[in-house]
Amino acid sequence: MLERADTPQLSDGFDTTLAPYGARITYRRETGASEHTWHASVSGYRVLANGIVDMDATSIELSSTTDTTVTPDWLMRLIEGHAPSR
Repeated sequence: MLERADTPQLSDGFDTTLAPYGARITYRRETGASEHTWHASVSGYRVLANGIVDMDATSIELSSTTDTTVTPDWLMRLIEGHAPSR
């Protein structure tokens, strides 16, 4: 798990917003594929509608098939920075 501190809040675009504290990223490359795909599970504490961070832990799942405008820059930097070279 890649630890994150002072990371901007992340929303799934529906009803979940969280203050991230960690991200787990997995990579996969199909035989014959030129690029890898990725899946990220970002864990954090739920942010309530009034902006207060609750102690309920939750996660948001993102993948390489997710619209890139939804994936925050800090997460894309992690994904690209830790991507397998082969």
